[in-house]
Amino acid sequence: MKSLFFTFFILLFTNIALAKIPIEHFAKSEQYLDVVISPTGEYLAVEMKSKDDRHMIAILKTEDMSLVSHIPPYATTEPMNPVWISDDRYTFQIGEYYPGENILYPNGELVAVDANGKNMKMLVQLQSTVNNGVDTFPNKIRGYAEVLHTLPEDPKHILIQVRPWTGFTEKNRNIDVYKIRTNTAKARKIAISPSKEAFFLTSPEGEITYSVGIDLEDNNRYVTHKFNKGKWEKISDYPSDNEYKPLFSIGDGSEILIKEFHKTGTSKIYKYNVETQEKKIVFNHPVVDPHSYDVNPKNNEVLAISFEPDYPDIALINPKHPLTSWYPAIYPIFGGKRVSFTSASNDNSLIIVHVTGDTAPGQFHLFNTKTKQIRYLLNAKKWLTDEQLSPTKPIIFEARDGLKIRGYLTLPKTEQKTPPAMVVLPHGGPHARDFWEYSDDVQFLASRGYAVLQINYRGSSGYGYDFATRSELNWGSDVQYDIIDGTKWAIKNGHADKNNICIMGYSFGGYSALMAPTIEQGLFKCAIGAVGVYDQSLMWKTADIHEKRSGRNYLETEIGKDEEVMRKNSPIYQVDKLQIPVLLAHGGKDWRADEEHYHNMVKTLKERNHPHETFFVKSEGHGFSTEESRIKFYQHVEKFLQKHLSL
Repeated sequence: MKSLFFTFFILLFTNIALAKIPIEHFAKSEQYLDVVISPTGEYLAVEMKSKDDRHMIAILKTEDMSLVSHIPPYATTEPMNPVWISDDRYTFQIGEYYPGENILYPNGELVAVDANGKNMKMLVQLQSTVNNGVDTFPNKIRGYAEVLHTLPEDPKHILIQVRPWTGFTEKNRNIDVYKIRTNTAKARKIAISPSKEAFFLTSPEGEITYSVGIDLEDNNRYVTHKFNKGKWEKISDYPSDNEYKPLFSIGDGSEILIKEFHKTGTSKIYKYNVETQEKKIVFNHPVVDPHSYDVNPKNNEVLAISFEPDYPDIALINPKHPLTSWYPAIYPIFGGKRVSFTSASNDNSLIIVHVTGDTAPGQFHLFNTKTKQIRYLLNAKKWLTDEQLSPTKPIIFEARDGLKIRGYLTLPKTEQKTPPAMVVLPHGGPHARDFWEYSDDVQFLASRGYAVLQINYRGSSGYGYDFATRSELNWGSDVQYDIIDGTKWAIKNGHADKNNICIMGYSFGGYSALMAPTIEQGLFKCAIGAVGVYDQSLMWKTADIHEKRSGRNYLETEIGKDEEVMRKNSPIYQVDKLQIPVLLAHGGKDWRADEEHYHNMVKTLKERNHPHETFFVKSEGHGFSTEESRIKFYQHVEKFLQKHLSL
């Protein structure tokens, strides 16, 4: 009887473990996006998604997570980026979606409101408030506004920096700084940047100390000015032989972190004293550039640098800082996942810890530095569990020319007696990269029994200037060789069935999904191209890149102007070499890869009686922004793979 019960239990457990996760669980957006704790620790400002997939802000009591108030989405705009400016008052920006995009961008407006939802005040708005021909709004600020300093010693005021809507041109990129009263919106201009794209340094109390930016007359020189009694005094300038980018102020307001891009290696992070001009390197990894920065929202001081050669790692800028000193204790608790501190109470006794990783879409925890206790708060995708998802492992292989290429491999949780079917998933870009992090696409495919291979081919960002520029004029050659060589590496090492491999990608990944099979015929059994570029010459004529000078310079560098070369590197002109079934997916409002790419490719496939399927959504842009579209796309992908691959 015991044996029978045990067998039943094992079978039941196995069936549960192997049960398919509903497609809806991958298509649904993350519910919780950010959590920011108030200065006293009494409240949490939670940026989240509403039931209709729109941004909103909820204020919760930290003690019991009860709702205090909330800011709902408006008719065409949505609240985002909450920042506490006093114990019980915070600001948020107003966001809008660009046509065809699923990314919310701040439109420049800034609002202040009490934690209880009362005393809401627009601090910066786009439109004038006109009564009887007179603008009655308390200030005349019109531009993109963000909080520069919360002025903790002056709870009624904050410092904001504003990029003016008018007069902000290629030659005139000055930024204004205002001290603004948060309950009346009355503002006083404190300073105008003395250089272009200026970065302001402030003291811990919020006094402007220095400015670092691009010289007004020479784009190849950076200049530093000291703010003294309301006036700017130039104290240094230096040529930018390498590209520099000011990042964050640190310490007492006289030091800044600078990122320096090197053409012969990875970028370096320096601590730069603007007064003495002394420069000291604080971070440089031999393989990768910095991934992200943990910043104290109270004063924009950088705490730590995250980097990711394979698994996430972290470098502390000031190990003795009361916040950064806790990283070594907290990092191991979460088993190597990426850990960042999003905010802390004024006394640093309560820290919001954000945890992400291959099987963790995003968890928020509260760490009490006095009791040394960690309390779980929220999960970005609470409907998915770590146990359901498949772990991802970093890989490295040598391309045919000896260049080392990195990437990630995810194997399905189903028991495998033979190498599994595989989907190769090249990322978009090409100047982007995959990380050891949760991906809806990866986990969806793995949940259906497929291994997933992600390759950070040459041209990917994050591995230094030289690596990133190796894609130039090589979209249809060296980049594709890396993807092909990575696929062969997976076969050779028993990670994939050589007769059971499909390739799928978005944007540049969609381009690669149709280009790689024309080069290495017989390696892939099917291809899925989503919002892809299929004709390089069209990039010079349609969508957004060619509209700006910087975009045209990019195209000339990346794909050139030679029509013969562009044809050779365009999948639409290589269809005769494409010997596998294709699924094409696209949106009718794609601002980056115009729908003409899709329609022309479909027409060409039809003319050649090439086996293909299509998924087209007129209302979508460069990607599928709605849950409904994502569900339908995944359904198409699942059926397509079932038809052409064997599990």
